[in-house]
Amino acid sequence: MVQRKSPGDAAIHFAIVVSMVFVVAVTLYPFYYVAISSISDAFRLSQNSGFLLLPQGLSFAAYEEVFRYQLLWGAYGNTVIYVTVGTAINMVLTMFAAFALSRRGLRGANLIMKLMVFTMFFRGGIVPLYIVVADLDLVNTRWAMMLPRALNVYNFIILRTAFSVVPTEMEEAVTIDGGHYWHVFRHVVVPLAKPSIMVIGLYYAVEHWNTFFHALLFLRSTRVYPLQMVLRNILINSGGDQLAGDDTFASQYLAQTVKYAVIMVATIPIMMVYPLIQRYFVKGVMIGSLKG
Repeated sequence: MVQRKSPGDAAIHFAIVVSMVFVVAVTLYPFYYVAISSISDAFRLSQNSGFLLLPQGLSFAAYEEVFRYQLLWGAYGNTVIYVTVGTAINMVLTMFAAFALSRRGLRGANLIMKLMVFTMFFRGGIVPLYIVVADLDLVNTRWAMMLPRALNVYNFIILRTAFSVVPTEMEEAVTIDGGHYWHVFRHVVVPLAKPSIMVIGLYYAVEHWNTFFHALLFLRSTRVYPLQMVLRNILINSGGDQLAGDDTFASQYLAQTVKYAVIMVATIPIMMVYPLIQRYFVKGVMIGSLKG
């Protein structure tokens, strides 16, 4: 028998649905606006100001200009390197450190944890960081984008917590069968904490994909620029005009749609990663262990 809702419950439910629809619309509209503006006719878009629901005409001239911009493709390649190699370094260090400090009986574990947490709240600042990177001869190299951020303490704490809840009985079973810490780590801890590991990996990958501040500090050559640095130059330093060429029409109208197109080109690839990781956000720790 279906229980009928009271008028008050129905009103509250309706208000919640309307509120959520409003929140979703407000959240997604900026991205939608950029998407439809990037495929709009440059001249017609310049005549419109304010709210947009449909593209103003249909033109892919902005994307043609973007795809002809060689510096953008070089930056794409650099960003792929930073995301893959940088995330691999992050995960190796974070997982090993989290596993070591999550094991019971490790001498000095509390002191090490306090020192690591200390770095979350008290840092030397930009100048000492630059001095360290310069003394290591990493300035204007790809390593400067990966090594200074090799381990995020916040992500480490999350992963350490996930490793700490692994049942000791499962570890003891591996030890009784002749396994060592590596076997415990590989065959017990990693499968049990797989959802947490995937989410932390996503955090690191998105951080590498979106970074431009470290590139602004450490990189001088466009040869090693990441994608976001090129995007920043286009959006802030009138790079859209450079992409659009010297033509008067392009410099006045097409440059704006070129900026929107660059935003889309820089955003879509990382957005495609989320559906692949989404299922790990809702899985429990024990569900992730069944596939180990």
